[in-house]
Amino acid sequence: MIMRPLSIAFTFALLVGGAALADFDPVNWHDEELTAAGGPFRPYFFPDASGNPRIAVKSSTGGSSATLRLLTQGPPAWITGTDVSLPQNRHGVFVPAPGGGGYLVASRNNTSLMVAVFAADGSAKVDIAPLSPTDLTAVSASLDPSGVLHIGYVQDGTTLGYARRNGEGPNRWRVADVDEPIGDPVASTAIVALSTTSASVYFTVNSDLGRLDLWRARPVEVAGMLTVVHDTLSPLVKFADYVQAPICGTRGGGTERLYYMGSDGGDSWKLRRLQNGVGADLETQGTTVDCRGIHSAVPSDGRERIAWYDASGRVLHYLRPDTATDGPPYEAFHPLIVSGSQTHAELEGFMFTPDDVPCLLYRNGAGDDFVCFPRDSFDTDGNGRDDLLDIAFNSPVARLEVLPMGEAAPGLPFSADRFNVRFPTIGSASFDGTAVVSLSRNLRWEVEYSPDASMWEPADGVASYNLTATNGSMRTFTVVSENSAPGSLSKRFARVVVTRPEFPY
Repeated sequence: MIMRPLSIAFTFALLVGGAALADFDPVNWHDEELTAAGGPFRPYFFPDASGNPRIAVKSSTGGSSATLRLLTQGPPAWITGTDVSLPQNRHGVFVPAPGGGGYLVASRNNTSLMVAVFAADGSAKVDIAPLSPTDLTAVSASLDPSGVLHIGYVQDGTTLGYARRNGEGPNRWRVADVDEPIGDPVASTAIVALSTTSASVYFTVNSDLGRLDLWRARPVEVAGMLTVVHDTLSPLVKFADYVQAPICGTRGGGTERLYYMGSDGGDSWKLRRLQNGVGADLETQGTTVDCRGIHSAVPSDGRERIAWYDASGRVLHYLRPDTATDGPPYEAFHPLIVSGSQTHAELEGFMFTPDDVPCLLYRNGAGDDFVCFPRDSFDTDGNGRDDLLDIAFNSPVARLEVLPMGEAAPGLPFSADRFNVRFPTIGSASFDGTAVVSLSRNLRWEVEYSPDASMWEPADGVASYNLTATNGSMRTFTVVSENSAPGSLSKRFARVVVTRPEFPY
């Protein structure tokens, strides 16, 4: 009998749909090294008009100005854009603005408080706060819901300062009058802006007991005078003994929040959260923890994620709510584990792309800066397909394989004269009744058929999935069509669709 030639074409599809789907195995995350600005430098995330993560790298010099280098595109790779000069020759903090751009709050020679106002395209202009020259450290800033910029800082090491900037008019600045010194050195501040006239300034104090303690001030206006602390109307409030310097303030879930590393007497460190003044333990650690940066970000589902870096364990911690609510409880993952000395390591930023891909900005022990993000949606090895397929097939070249028509697939005598395709899997995958899944690797492989490569239907119900080879956790599945070949169609198409079915980042 003469058979008509029959071709089975195949394509690959990566269906993500909505939020990106998670894999926290470090091997499946990509590190992209960033271009520096020369000399001591620090990078900051800022969003463009579409919410994409752009990066400003600023030098720190002893001269009158500093180099600001703008990195564009990305992820997966950022390229060097325009270099500009800023009078802010010290490092500070960047506050993203809705619609792109934002505010880089820093100083010149640690004496003048300056705000570089960034447009979404990266262009910037500098505004100087009207305060007397003083030794400025521990700068923090945030926007309130109406867009007013609130700034916390420390003067001369022991005096808490506060200022706010409202728009571009002649009366845009309000600077708090200098209050009495706190009395002990202030190590860090984190400000949570609640409204145009309301903010909380959290700060850590190096007490005379040789530890850091956590306090809060709430600036108030009394008889036309703005003051950081008022003994009667807004006294200082102490929240914790034994904390570490990095603190992160947010309005997560529309409420006032502060994240910090604290302990009960220094015996066991815990990542903790204050929400409207009420504490909760999020993650318990051991007796040796060196927290280098805490940051938070919110994807499209509205649930805040927290990331922090432990230099003693050389591990990045990524906390995601493990329920539909905005946490706690949280589940902790570790997408980045490094080796070697971590003297200069730090988590420097955290933001999501418009497609809900988390991007973590960090400095390694050698002082080089990287952005770390999941590989799934990118072709980081340049083989022409998204890395999720490389991960799912455990190979940059493996693919859906079409077996010869007419011959039985190896180990499957009943498959003679059928349409047979096979594909490799990882994670001890198994057939769940509709597709092949790996619970340990959060992957799903499903074969689909089409007569014209435009309308696709699942192979389940018209084909059988068969495990035909096993090598440890690597397994090969062969899908056998119930229809004899060639049938009434001169051409058929098959594809394997790979997804991650659970756990948004």
